[in-house]
Amino acid sequence: ITYQLLGKIYHEVKIPRLRPRIEVATPPHVGKLPQSWTYAVGALERNPQRLKWLAQMAVKDAKAGHMVLIPLTRVPVIKALVKAINRIAGREIAAEFHGGTPKKLRKGLIDKARNGGKHGIDVMAGNGKMLGTGINIPRASMLYQATPNSNLPKADQRFSRVLTPMPGKLQPVVKYIIDDAELVRNCMRTEHYGCMWPVFKPLIDPITKGKLDDYFSNKKHKRRFTD
Repeated sequence: ITYQLLGKIYHEVKIPRLRPRIEVATPPHVGKLPQSWTYAVGALERNPQRLKWLAQMAVKDAKAGHMVLIPLTRVPVIKALVKAINRIAGREIAAEFHGGTPKKLRKGLIDKARNGGKHGIDVMAGNGKMLGTGINIPRASMLYQATPNSNLPKADQRFSRVLTPMPGKLQPVVKYIIDDAELVRNCMRTEHYGCMWPVFKPLIDPITKGKLDDYFSNKKHKRRFTD
């Protein structure tokens, strides 16, 4: 219908972007999730052991030089994660970025994330809408797939947040958090084969590919999903 109304495409804007590498990380098992999507996502995100594990990993990745983006859905979880990261790091390296963040503070947070350094921000946790489409931080180099999503257009935008070219930037990474739960597995499979693989042609080593193939097929392989 669009082509019939507007005619053919005369010019297409293409923005340069880097090629991501896929990594996988296995969190603590959260047990059986509720059947309802809303309650299942809430139970997954709020799990204390999983939150602590995410915070420890974020601090480790930030110390390795990455600027980490962590899209989540619930503001209380975002606040709890940011607090845990800063406590583990011993200083404020993380900030929350969501609809409740006052507009007058947002620009300052983005500037701190862009600059990094001793007084900058190395980890930003926020809701998917704002982190996925609402910010431009060229320095961002790692994205955690830490909550279930199954939306291909939004996935394209979300993955692109860490693919902006920048001199001296680390190899961008999309880290799949592979919870042993069908909800997560199905959503991640959809976005991986529907967006990540055909659109971004990611780098992936054979061991990681084997883990991911086993995970998507839900094989009880002798090789455990360990990092």
